[in-house]
Amino acid sequence: MQGLFQILSVENEFLSKIIVLPLVFIEVYIMQLVATTILNINPSKKQKYIFITLLYLIGAVSTFILPANIKSFTSLLLAFLLIQLVFKGNLLQTFLATVLILAGLAISEAITSTIFKILFGVNPLIIINTPITRMLYQPLTYSFFYLFYIFLDKFKNNIIAISELSKKTKMLLAINCIFGILTIFPNAIFIIEIIKDSSKLLYIYMLASTLIYFSISIYTTFKSSELELTKRDLENNKIHTKQQKLLMDNLKAFKHDNDNTLQVIGSLIETENLSKLKEYFSSLNQDCSAINTLIGLDPDVINHPAVFGLIIAKYDLAMEKDVELNVTVAMNLNKINFDMYKFTKILGILLDNAIEAASFCDEKVVNVIMREDHINKKQFLIIENTYANKEIDIGKIFEKDYTTKKGNTGLGLWEVSAMASKYIKKIYLDTIKEDKYFKQQLEINI
Repeated sequence: MQGLFQILSVENEFLSKIIVLPLVFIEVYIMQLVATTILNINPSKKQKYIFITLLYLIGAVSTFILPANIKSFTSLLLAFLLIQLVFKGNLLQTFLATVLILAGLAISEAITSTIFKILFGVNPLIIINTPITRMLYQPLTYSFFYLFYIFLDKFKNNIIAISELSKKTKMLLAINCIFGILTIFPNAIFIIEIIKDSSKLLYIYMLASTLIYFSISIYTTFKSSELELTKRDLENNKIHTKQQKLLMDNLKAFKHDNDNTLQVIGSLIETENLSKLKEYFSSLNQDCSAINTLIGLDPDVINHPAVFGLIIAKYDLAMEKDVELNVTVAMNLNKINFDMYKFTKILGILLDNAIEAASFCDEKVVNVIMREDHINKKQFLIIENTYANKEIDIGKIFEKDYTTKKGNTGLGLWEVSAMASKYIKKIYLDTIKEDKYFKQQLEINI
């Protein structure tokens, strides 16, 4: 036993790496927790096993064949690629997850190194390369790394909201992440390796400055996100208020005309003028349908602000053209498995075309249906409209510059077709001509 203790108490970099290998599973597991928290996904067991196993094997191999500094950058790049390939997040979320994993590990090691420096007055490299102290050093580092994950989990809602930010804010966030890497990583190396014989106060100063920078950076990022989301919510409230005003105006007009309506119906019944009564009832039914449609435009049902705002705008357009717009939403729009900016762009183009086509018909109707097929793992956006031109060639409408509308560029449907071709593994657009309705069906693979 004494001989074993003596072996473990002497600096031996290779033996230290061998002893710590089983503990690396803890590190990789926490990395997986951080990544899935930032991506806001609930990964399958298969995804977890693949990610943890591959990252562990890569880390284990690189530990023995690469220098520490090169290994860190290599692990960073490979972690980014694995997060993207296994969990399939968007690039910004993947980049943010990778940066936060790096920051968490760097800060955790810096704190642990500082504690050992203060308690034992020994260079951290000696502690890391001595097997018996490495067995204490590594679990403590992972404990701080797990606390870092808990901290992130507390701000989960703020992190999830990042995907809803504008392109400008996302770009600023990405730049901030890059400068975070350029600041935190060198500082962590400096704390652990360069100031081998420096005083404890210098260690504490370097650690404190790094932590303060990181904390302020994270705080300001979250606060700027909250500010933008608050601004967006105010805009959504304006849209909602506009929708409520439209509803109230329609109800007031309907109430104002109620007495006259009853008198007209009564006189038509007395004179037994059935044809005029049917005609009048049809007009009355259209007014009722318009009110019912407005009532159905509920932000709790159309629960994504961008989609809700777009639908309200297109409802105004439909009213101007005397088109009945019916909207049915049977899914959580916040879980659409496609970029929301691109989705709303497709929705807007298809609605503009549908409303325009329906406006030339005797029966002016546009139906919008959004639903999810859990069995086949697909989400559907279906837009169908009445149409007058039964000879329309569905093979040509997606050609660039092709249009049947005077003064139109013909680029709208071409853009939709180009987008569907670009994301062919994610979405599929099907165009169908029926006797009554012209239908565009967008399928999104979950």
